[in-house]
Formats: sequence, C-alpha cells, structure tokens
Amino acid sequence: GMLGWYCFWDLIGMPQDFYVSITVVRVINASMIAIGIMTWYWNKELYGSSTIFWLNYFAIGVGGWVCENSAIEWYDYYHYSPDTWTLYLGHMPIEVCIIWPQVIFGVRRLLRTRISGLKLVLIGSVEIFFQALFIEICNVQAGLWSWSQSNIFGVPIIGVLGWAAFGGAALFCLEVQESALQKPWKNDIVSVFKRHMWVMIPVLSMVSVHATLIVSWKYLGFDWLSAIDFDPANCVVGAFALVSLAMISFTYLHFTTQFRIRPSEEIPRLVAASVLMWELLHLRPSLE
Repeated sequence: GMLGWYCFWDLIGMPQDFYVSITVVRVINASMIAIGIMTWYWNKELYGSSTIFWLNYFAIGVGGWVCENSAIEWYDYYHYSPDTWTLYLGHMPIEVCIIWPQVIFGVRRLLRTRISGLKLVLIGSVEIFFQALFIEICNVQAGLWSWSQSNIFGVPIIGVLGWAAFGGAALFCLEVQESALQKPWKNDIVSVFKRHMWVMIPVLSMVSVHATLIVSWKYLGFDWLSAIDFDPANCVVGAFALVSLAMISFTYLHFTTQFRIRPSEEIPRLVAASVLMWELLHLRPSLE
C-alpha cells in the first residue's frame, strides 16, 4: 500500500514529502519481491511441490550469478553502475539474480500448455531473446548498467544472445526434470539424476552461455557486427514491425488453434513490464 502510494505520487509528478525517497532500484527491489511471490503462486503446481519450485528458482539464480560474474571477469564487455544497486555479489547485483528465474518461469508457464521438450526450449529461447532486448534497452537507458559497444540503443545483440543461451539451458533442465517426475518412480541413477536436474542448471547454463558467446564472436561474425550501431529511427520501425507481427501471430493462433493466453496467469509478467515502462519514462532517457 505505501509503495503504491509512493509510485502514484511519483508517476503523476506531484510533490513527494515522504520518509523514504523513491529510486528506480527501490522500486525494482519491491517489484521483484512481489513478482517472485506471484511467480511461485502461479507455478508451484507445475513442479509438484513448493520445495522443487524453490530449488529450481535458487539454481537459476545461482546459474545467473555464475554466468554473469564469469562473463564480466573474462570479457570485460559490460558493467553494472557501481553507485546504483543495493547489494553486490562479485560483479553482479543480487537483484539481477532474482530477475533471471522470473523471466524463465514466466516463459515456460506460457508455452508449456501446448508444447514441451526441445520445441519448448527452442521457442522459449527465442522469446527470452526478445524479452531480454526490451529489458536491456530499458535498463541501459536508465543507467543501471552499460556495454562497451552498442548495436541497438546502447545494447549489443551478442549480449542479448547470452540471455537466450542461458534461458535455453535452464528450460532444458526444467523439461528433463518434469519428464522424469511424471514417469513412474524409479530408483536407478539416471531417473534420480533427472528428478534432481536443478543441480545441473548452473553447470549447463555456464557451458551454454560461454560456448554461444565464443562461437558467435569468433565464427559467426559478431565481432564485425559489434562495430555497427544501428540508426535509432530504423530500430523503432523494426520494433513496431516485430510487435505487429507478434500481435498478428497470436491472433491467428487464438482463432485457429487451442492456444490461449490467459491474462490472469500473466500478471507477474505484466507487472514486470509495467515497472520497466515506468522506469524508462520516469528517467527520461538520453534518446530525447
């Protein structure tokens, strides 16, 4: 209630004579806690128990921490703003560790009603790529972190590709685990390993992220692409085209298949998107 009161006054631009000043990171922190609780509520049944859900949540967070710290240490390609975030774990703010699981659980929740297995991993990775691009643009323009090179509004495409590689590895582990949990109980080593696949999320995500970055940079031309900073006007036109294509695709799927998006189940992601839009508009980025 108090946070909502703060945000309301801040959004409409009226005076803020409160005990605590409103900052972007404080809004993000409060939002991540709320979204985490909502994510648990809407996803706990998918994993059989709250214990399994939180083990996966923790493993994804740890995987994100390992991947980002190693990427910053080895490649020195981006950095978080040192005076903005509340608590760091190495090179990475703890708030970002919390964001990773929420993105991945949200994507899987949306897709798993109609697809599963490797198809879900592939399509989910593509969706994470575009989600990550939106997240990156908002936060880079807000000054929460910065990249040494840029393709789109301060964000290099290879950085977003790293998000997708991480998400794909996590989705793969979650799919293997669910497949094992749905089968009759067995005590052989393979079945036990698959039921505890959350242990492998940090390991496989580390391999996936760094293999993707190295191969893309050395063999797929991303070292050349990194030097191209696309015109903002063209980026806006491209974004409008992609959003239009997405809307047409979902409308087509809605009327021609059993695929449905239930807004009530998408509340955590809608809240996250609203916070990002508030952040982008509140800080009046350097695009103007």
